[in-house]
Amino acid sequence: MILLRWIFTLPVIVICVFIALANRQSIDFTYSPFHDPVELELYFVILCALAIGFLMGMILTWLSMGTLRKDRRTLKKEVKTLKKTLETQDQYRIEEAQAVSEAESLPRPLDTDEPRL
Repeated sequence: MILLRWIFTLPVIVICVFIALANRQSIDFTYSPFHDPVELELYFVILCALAIGFLMGMILTWLSMGTLRKDRRTLKKEVKTLKKTLETQDQYRIEEAQAVSEAESLPRPLDTDEPRL
């Protein structure tokens, strides 16, 4: 999975570096109509936009996976209770088997049709 992630991420990183090297001219960046424009290099604006896009995608993915994380926690709790139940049943079966083996080790009563006096 990590290898697959790097296979897709590495080309994006290389493309971003090439964009940074190819776009060195300055632009006037206006972030508000009430303030003077800021002079920035074009690659900085492009890389910031890409970074913001990656962060937004990461946050949206994390939020959409919330139900899966909740289901996983629920299943872990259920597995834990089932393991405890299984251990309890195993202990009961062991005790039952010991009781049966103790009963088998006792001497058997005589099977005679004669009444005892």
